[in-house]
Amino acid sequence: MNFKILNLLGKHFDGEAQKILSRLGKVEYNALTRKELLLVAHKYDIIVVGVTPHIDKIVLNKAKNLKC
Repeated sequence: MNFKILNLLGKHFDGEAQKILSRLGKVEYNALTRKELLLVAHKYDIIVVGVTPHIDKIVLNKAKNLKC
């Protein structure tokens, strides 16, 4: 698989989980604000999130390429 993945949890994400994600595709690690996320969400197939930023209908509507 070759998904474009945005990991909002950053590089402190568990090492084993990083390996799993990297097998799925290209992973970018960025801590973004909601405003920044709205500008780039459409570029990604997968977005890994924690508690923040809040992922709501507006963000999901912008993230047209998300697979699940």
